[in-house]
Amino acid sequence: MIILILAATIMTAMFIPAAMRHDRLLEEPEDVDYDLLDAERDTRLSDDADAARKEYGF
Repeated sequence: MIILILAATIMTAMFIPAAMRHDRLLEEPEDVDYDLLDAERDTRLSDDADAARKEYGF
């Protein structure tokens, strides 16, 4: 009887991570704010350009 309980516990412990991964696949994805991404890219590009001007004296 104890061996059966032990086996069931081990099998359950093995399947929990797989179930958690499966649940994550079923979740709704977060909305992507493309305007915010474009603004961040523009800011990063302007910062890089400013750094290059300071470094190379453009």
